[in-house]
Amino acid sequence: MNADVSAVILTYDRDPSVAERALKSVLAQTRLPSQIFLADAGPYSERSEKLKEICSGAGPAVAYLKIDTPNGNERNAAAAYCTCKWICFLDDDDEWYPDKTEKQLDAAAEGIALVASGYKVENNGKSYDFSPRKTGNPADLFGENLIGCTSMQMLLKKRFDEAGGFNPAFKSNQEWELWMRMLPEGEWTVTPDPAGIKHDGPGTITADPNRRRKGWKALLRYHFADYVRNPEQLERVFWFMSLESGNFGLETRRRVYYLIYCVISASLKLRGRLRRSS
Repeated sequence: MNADVSAVILTYDRDPSVAERALKSVLAQTRLPSQIFLADAGPYSERSEKLKEICSGAGPAVAYLKIDTPNGNERNAAAAYCTCKWICFLDDDDEWYPDKTEKQLDAAAEGIALVASGYKVENNGKSYDFSPRKTGNPADLFGENLIGCTSMQMLLKKRFDEAGGFNPAFKSNQEWELWMRMLPEGEWTVTPDPAGIKHDGPGTITADPNRRRKGWKALLRYHFADYVRNPEQLERVFWFMSLESGNFGLETRRRVYYLIYCVISASLKLRGRLRRSS
């Protein structure tokens, strides 16, 4: 019996063989999702015809979707077709381990809106492991993406819809911003084992410093009130921004961000001393 899970593989303009590798990793699941959508958000071409062929021979659970929507809203458009209790997204250049959905379903207790899993990151022959870090304070999620990338998580579809899905204004940090809105009370858990492999490299958002910087600024713009209520998390954001790399005006930006970080940090220390002395 297939799992009550919808899987969305989003592909844009890569070679069809990349998306086929991702699809094979989904089809290899020990708990196979009931719905598997290969969502093609790129321009219609011979590549699209090849993706259709891949889907047609992959089994009854697999369907090809042509997504024509403004940039940044592709996952939401594909999610509209999903009818299962749980939804999982997979970027076409990433892949799952065979027991990914099974272990996440085992961890999906009552009241949980997201099941997070770690993963291996591979980048130009180098690799490292990422592990989600659950803390006792839900606000900690504003200071750092403790959950990780979109490709390795399992989301409660009802909560995803209630949160409004992904914000298309975010060209970076899109998944992190969703976690902030979707999990206000920290209703997520972590599996003990990694879920798959995330492939980083040229052409990915991770490799684009301009998109990363825009993502940081968008977080501050859309969640300014939340950061004002949680200055410790605001301090962390400016610390990370001061470490960002880039091109034009890099040193000036980094110094400004670091100065803001120092001001916030000093204010927090002063506030702490005043509380202790009172």
